[in-house]
Amino acid sequence: MGEIEIKKLDLKVLMYPWFAMGHATPFVHLANILAEKGHSVTLLLPNKAKLLLQSSNLYPSLVTIQTIDVPHVDPLPPGTQTLSDIPFNLQTHLATALDRFRPEFESILDKLQPNLVIYDFAYWVPEAVAVSGIKAKCLTYCVTYASILSLDMVPSWDPPKDKTVVEENACVACNTSPDDPSTTVTPSVPKKHRSFLDDPYGEGVTFHQRITTALKCSDAIAIKTCREIEGKYCDILSSLYNNKPVLTVLDLPEPKEVNLDTRWAEWLDRFAPGSVVFCAFGSQIMLTVAQFQEILLGIEMTKLPFLVAFKPP
Repeated sequence: MGEIEIKKLDLKVLMYPWFAMGHATPFVHLANILAEKGHSVTLLLPNKAKLLLQSSNLYPSLVTIQTIDVPHVDPLPPGTQTLSDIPFNLQTHLATALDRFRPEFESILDKLQPNLVIYDFAYWVPEAVAVSGIKAKCLTYCVTYASILSLDMVPSWDPPKDKTVVEENACVACNTSPDDPSTTVTPSVPKKHRSFLDDPYGEGVTFHQRITTALKCSDAIAIKTCREIEGKYCDILSSLYNNKPVLTVLDLPEPKEVNLDTRWAEWLDRFAPGSVVFCAFGSQIMLTVAQFQEILLGIEMTKLPFLVAFKPP
């Protein structure tokens, strides 16, 4: 189970990522990898994401970025398309919108007749493929770390007894093998973080159920990482999910030749190559002032020059 390798079969691939730029971008990079090998790819994205990412499509003759309409779900603001359009507390409703696109997804599935379907948060995709009768394989593509997945996404976890549990969607009830090794794993996760995993993330499903169901019901798992760094965590994740294949996708794009702003070029020229630490926080990271200060003080202790990019809350 090494780096991802797709044999020369002229595959037709359908991709449906979560409505977030941090997910859509790696999907575009993966689409380029597949197109480079001669496969045709249809990537379903909201229009906002398509406009931002279409310049990253290196193989427009093979990769089609198809615009989709995100279903409106109250109380989302009209026109919501990606996570960057809403505050953190409304994410569950955007997940509902992702799921309510299922009828349109099934129509696209029937029309394209793909050999391979790649998804992440849309945990019901394997069921939709099975119902359609299409002989396609399903691949879950995770854009987070294997170490995080092997700790957080243990399939045997049950919600806390003192927490209100949403009514479980029938799609969540994918069976695992009775000898699934995950039944003996009880990792320690901070209570606050555990609470997020058990919060509703869409209708009738928690965040933990959404991701573990996506992993359980897929034919294989791909992770945006490399085995040199996270090989043992990839193996742990495989053991948690009935030893299914866990592939690694190191999809680092080629750096673009661009001229930096003068102030940054002059500042970087003061230091030796490879000596500056760059720390970027994504749009979904909500840090307290104390947490932000602690991280910066920790980086400062390296005694290296550093740049920090973040989006104010």
